[in-house]
Amino acid sequence: MAFRFARRVTLMPGLRLNVSKSGLGLSVGPRGASVSLGPRGAYSHVGIPGTGIAYRQRLSSGGGNGRTGMGHANAPVDPDNLSDIVLRLDSEGKLEMSFEDGSPLTPTLVRKVRSAHADALRARLEDWAARRNEELHACLGIHLDTPAPLFEPYRPADPPPMRPEAPVMREVGFWDKLFLQRTRIEAENAAAQTRHEQAMVAWQAESEAYAAMLAELQTLNNALHEGEAEAMSAQISSRLSAIAWARPTEVCFDFGDDLATLALDIDLPESDAVPDTEWEVAARGLSVREKKRSATQKRRDFSYLAHASLFRIAGEAFASLPTLQEVTLGGYTQRPDPATGGTRDVHILSVKIARAEWEAIRFDRLEHVDVAEALDRFALIRNQTRTGELREITPHPA
Repeated sequence: MAFRFARRVTLMPGLRLNVSKSGLGLSVGPRGASVSLGPRGAYSHVGIPGTGIAYRQRLSSGGGNGRTGMGHANAPVDPDNLSDIVLRLDSEGKLEMSFEDGSPLTPTLVRKVRSAHADALRARLEDWAARRNEELHACLGIHLDTPAPLFEPYRPADPPPMRPEAPVMREVGFWDKLFLQRTRIEAENAAAQTRHEQAMVAWQAESEAYAAMLAELQTLNNALHEGEAEAMSAQISSRLSAIAWARPTEVCFDFGDDLATLALDIDLPESDAVPDTEWEVAARGLSVREKKRSATQKRRDFSYLAHASLFRIAGEAFASLPTLQEVTLGGYTQRPDPATGGTRDVHILSVKIARAEWEAIRFDRLEHVDVAEALDRFALIRNQTRTGELREITPHPA
């Protein structure tokens, strides 16, 4: 029980001014039982009239920002409303729940929220883990966007709008002349005609640009169908540069004399380019754990990235060049050179693929295709150890 001494000045019956070191406040209510409002909050008072001795109890905190509910750990919260709760993962990957101001939920409330939203909380964790694994999946899934070997002719964008209709001019009638409306009507007609002429100029320019684009696309499509060298080089360069590589990858290419064959040399990422960590949701409880991939798994991941890169490039070549009948791909990376102490380019994969064999792959089910096994169906040169290491090879001649 806390007692204190205070001074009060009566302003009117039932309303008093409290003077103390902490500031000024107001008291409402009869002497001996009142409520005070001051800089430190609201208090109820029970005292002995005439003595200045009183007992008080805090009703709310002062300083106030007016927040209730989520603003304090003891504030009421609806466990059925997950949007009112801030979810975080601690340094060990365990799920933490707090109010918006950072204060933690009570253990009782945590249990209620976990019980009411078990599936939703687990889905949040799985989504968080998936985002952390995006880099790894991008490396191992570069082949999933490989197009089927069907040439899609370039088509124009949407045509320009219809020809603007001429405006309907308003005639000046007898009553318009009588009420002196002729000048206004003629000005409105002139403005409408000006707007129409401007719209016609814009439409004419759009129509001419569209016609020019149609002609250019038709020329390009014809050149690709006829196997013209310049168009084919521009086409394959455009398609390969548009790939969103998970890691820096460079490609050089060269057509054969008859333009029916194409040789591509791919500078693959180095072997440590694939992330070595994977995140997964624990089987029990609400937590996410970091799982380090073993050295063997990392070698196999890099091997899969190398195969997937060659697979994707072969697919882009066959899809964009309708006259292409065969591609030869070589994949190389940089390895330490014991002779110089530096690094040197080392070929680790090489494959030769004919269009007729390539068309047997189900490109509508690439998620079920193992790219290493898919390339193994063709003339593949590879020297891979049981632990996944790709060793140096002599590639197919270009």
